[in-house]
Amino acid sequence: MDLDNATEVEILPSIITASYGQHSADWRKSIAELQTHRIRRCALFLTGLDHAGRNECYRLLLRARKSAPFTLPFVHTRNDMAHEEYLFLATEFGADCFNLHPTRRFPLLHVLGPELRRKVFIENDSELTPLDLVDFAGICLDLSHLEAARLNAPDRYTAILKLIQEYEIGANHLSAIRRDGTGMSTHWLDDLSQLDFLEAYPKELFGRYAALELVNPLALQLKAISRIRGFLDL
Repeated sequence: MDLDNATEVEILPSIITASYGQHSADWRKSIAELQTHRIRRCALFLTGLDHAGRNECYRLLLRARKSAPFTLPFVHTRNDMAHEEYLFLATEFGADCFNLHPTRRFPLLHVLGPELRRKVFIENDSELTPLDLVDFAGICLDLSHLEAARLNAPDRYTAILKLIQEYEIGANHLSAIRRDGTGMSTHWLDDLSQLDFLEAYPKELFGRYAALELVNPLALQLKAISRIRGFLDL
């Protein structure tokens, strides 16, 4: 990665479909919030939905778009999604950047062509190695995972920093850090100050899209974005 040529960063609120512990994602409500808050660009995390769930999600998104147009430029996809589903997201919602968990741990169930793979970045959700990045576009750097590794797993932190020097960062996930002294990441924001760790990370570690991975309502996500934009001087 060329750290002297940082890309302009767009921070996106997100529709989250996975639940984390006691905090459940209400993705149907989030879709309705797109209209309430007149959000025109948003990320979509499909990690909690099987094929049937995704079809329902797409139907609701298409319906919502009729009254309040929006695009979904960045999508967190799943290993069970076929090439055609990516094309649908690109055609209908303007998705031009995707991320997956490492396929070494979550093998792809369908073939993704080389042109599509050049738009897919792999997340550092746990151990990430060069083998995970072969034939993909680069890294989707989850900065809360990076911070948790810095605080709790120095060897993993060092390994990720090395990869950052060698591979493109195309996107980011932004979550919070717990306030209980564990230094662990969390997808539920109790206070905006849980995002302040991001101030220590240079803008060069941000890709084109930085998507909030928080199950909080979009109204709070928008406040979080304002705070983070201040850190990055956007």
